Order: sequence, then C-alpha cells, then structure tokens
Amino acid sequence: MYIKVKHIKQFLLLSACLFFAGFNYLTYVKADTDSTSTVCDKTTDSDCDGLTNAEETLYKTDPNNIDTDGDSYSDGVEVESGYDPTIAAPADRLATVTATETQDTTTQSTTGTSDSALTDDLAEDLKTFVESKGDEPITNSEINDFVTENLSAVQGEPITLATLPVIDITKIKTIDQTYATLSAEEKKKKIKADAEKYITQVGYLVISSSPKPILSQEDFTATMDEFMAKFNSFAESNTDQAYFLDIANRTELLLPQLLNMEVPQTFVNQHVKIIRIAMGFLSLREMLPTVDTDPVLKMAMIKKIQELTPLLADFFQTDFLNYTKQFEE
Repeated sequence: MYIKVKHIKQFLLLSACLFFAGFNYLTYVKADTDSTSTVCDKTTDSDCDGLTNAEETLYKTDPNNIDTDGDSYSDGVEVESGYDPTIAAPADRLATVTATETQDTTTQSTTGTSDSALTDDLAEDLKTFVESKGDEPITNSEINDFVTENLSAVQGEPITLATLPVIDITKIKTIDQTYATLSAEEKKKKIKADAEKYITQVGYLVISSSPKPILSQEDFTATMDEFMAKFNSFAESNTDQAYFLDIANRTELLLPQLLNMEVPQTFVNQHVKIIRIAMGFLSLREMLPTVDTDPVLKMAMIKKIQELTPLLADFFQTDFLNYTKQFEE
C-alpha cells in the first residue's frame, strides 16, 4: 500500500480516535486546516527546532543549530523528552521511560486514586467540614472554596508536555538523513521519500488497529461519528466502558510498534511527542471501570481528557502540518 503525504490526513484523524482523544480536535479537523495552521516563526525560533531563541539562551544551546550536541536529536525533542540538549547521547540521559517500561507506565492512574471511591471520600470530608462549623452558618463562598480545594487535590497536577511519560529517545530507531553523497535535489527527494514511507507505515498501523475495518472514506467517517456519539454520552450515566476499553487496548498494542519503527531524523520530535501524548491518554484506562459509580472520579477523568486534548490538537495543527508543508508541491 502506498499513500502520499498529502493524502495522509485521514490516518491522523483515525489516530486521534484510537488515542482516545478526538473530542475538541474533531471539531477542528472539519474546518479548513490551512486557515488555522501555524508554521515555524523564524523571528522567535531561528533554527525551527522547537525551542524559542529565548529558550535557546536559557538552555545554552545554539539558536542557529537544530542539533547543538550533534547526537541526531534536535534540541527541542531533547528538552521535551528530559534530555540535556548540550550533551551528546547517551550521556545526557535524565529520568526516562524505555519501551520495555511502557506497559507499567501507561497503567498508572494520573489521579493517584485509592481503593475507596473519591465521591465517598469527598462526602466524608464535607461532613467533617460541616461538623467543624458547629452552629456557625456556612456561606456559599465557603462551600465553593471547599469544593474547589478538594477537587483540585483529586485531579492532581495539571497535565502538560512536561508531565507526560518520558521516552528514552536513544531507543528510537532514527533514519540518518545526512545523505552527504547526494546532491541537494537528490537529498530533498530522498528525505521526501523517507517521509512518505514513514507516514504510510504509521497509516497502515493505525488502520489495522481500528475497531472496525477502514476500507473507504465512508468507513472512516462512520468510525469518527461512532466515536463522537460515544463520547457525547460519556458524561452521562452508563458509559460504554467496553468501547473505550477496546480503543485503549488497541492503543496499547499500537504503542510498541510505534516505538520500534524507523523514524526519519527530521520527524523524531513529532514521533516522540505523539507517543508521549498517547501514553498520557492510555494512563486513564484504569479509571474507566468505576467512573459510573464514582461521579467525582468521572469529573477528574474528564478534566484530564480536557487537558490532554489540546496537546493532541496542537500536534496535528502545528507539528504535523509544519512537517508536511515542506513536501507540498
């Protein structure tokens, strides 16, 4: 199967579904992506490595060199993945997650929930709070403060790129795209061919991981519509846990394949980022079985999804579009 880069957006839409995060992003993809996309602004990021010039100064990296330490990983992806961009791999390794550790990492809850229901815990805390007031009147402001404080404790630290699981990028199989013996034109064609091959492989993996066969645009549209219908009822009672657990399990099977495939050197940043985001979504899986019996847990889960969704949307709106834009004819 051969798929050109300009036709790959449908695979990305499906991957959003499989990564348990199509929510706000699916609204975006129905719009004109060209009108909302952003490209690298060289006035703030001279070498387009993902670090602004100000951040380059902070990290003591070269603002005119995408790979300051020359270890084949751009400064931006090293910072995002927990590495020192000024020290060549592997000596720059900080706290990392390897491919063999992925399963343990993705099954950890992001809320740190215990065996007791969060709703019961909150109710007990509220009872204690009311009793502590004795005969004193309780104002609406005090109730609001109590709920805000306790829900914040339940939801834990907000999810950002910095808090997502860290990947040992030295384990990523990177395609060296130096091509020193090729002419400029030949090098350009080779890099484009690498991109097309890589995205074709990712597209095949995503399609083969779909809950239902994707053989046409109609199949693809039906898959998205089903996902949106399921999620729209997620906040209601009787969540279709089997549906979302199936998607999560399929994502878990997909992750090792993404970790083990060859990645063009010019796309390592994006490859690492999407895997980390997917691992973030997958970490919510263990919350599913009890969300319908624990409203507070469901609120916490929805909050985590709302924090992860913009990260995924930004990947498609910025990272992927910036990458493919250079191959447009």
